[in-house]
Amino acid sequence: MTLQSFFLLFITAGLMAIANLLMKGGIQHTGHPLSLSFSGILSVLLQPLYLSGIALVVVAGILWCRILSTDRLTVSYPLFVSLTCVLVAIGAMFFFGEKLTFHKVTGMGFVLLGIVMLTRP
Repeated sequence: MTLQSFFLLFITAGLMAIANLLMKGGIQHTGHPLSLSFSGILSVLLQPLYLSGIALVVVAGILWCRILSTDRLTVSYPLFVSLTCVLVAIGAMFFFGEKLTFHKVTGMGFVLLGIVMLTRP
């Protein structure tokens, strides 16, 4: 994987992480857990934060297709999922007050170590 490919993958993972945070914020903004009824789904779909998250998912999907067209899936997918996982955890701590325990931070350290190992030739 080239540095340019890794940069594009990092941007894609970042967009997906932001999208997840926006969608969670939109769901929380309704003031109640998501109901799978028509009115419950509609209340979430009308939330600007949620819609912004969906828009970023679309952009990330387009960038992901570019990555799929140029890089190996066996490297790209684990990197994408790992980076997204770490970025979402950090974002959840800042924006939703979620705790990053010692075990979570240690796990993220192992994930980052795995990222380094995957990017090596």
